[in-house]
Amino acid sequence: MATQQVVARYRSGRTVRGSTSDFKPLRETFTIEESHPGASSRLVEVRLEELKAVFFVHSLEGDRNYSERKLQLPKDKIGKRMVVTFRDGEALRGTSIGAGLLGNGFYLFPADPRSNNKRIFVIRSAVRAVREEE
Repeated sequence: MATQQVVARYRSGRTVRGSTSDFKPLRETFTIEESHPGASSRLVEVRLEELKAVFFVHSLEGDRNYSERKLQLPKDKIGKRMVVTFRDGEALRGTSIGAGLLGNGFYLFPADPRSNNKRIFVIRSAVRAVREEE
């Protein structure tokens, strides 16, 4: 499996940034190789039940000056158009295919085409509400 850059966001607010090659939606755990500039990397075991979401990203640094736009999704996007609201009040807008099929959560593809997020694995137990958009 290819290595992917991810940001794991915990329900507590903690984040772990790095790369993973063993994430599978149906597993309870996966590992992130966390690295910091000037320091050696370390493996972190991540438990899905402790997370809010796993963000599969283009860049671990992102663009701190860019504010993701909460766009209305175009009608021609594949999947169901939805707004996901987490228990902490944060809301994400995007599309999802098969949101009810995976046990631990589902993938959400961001509405903003300039987002640093390629896709987001939303942990079902961290969600307060999911609203489908017309």
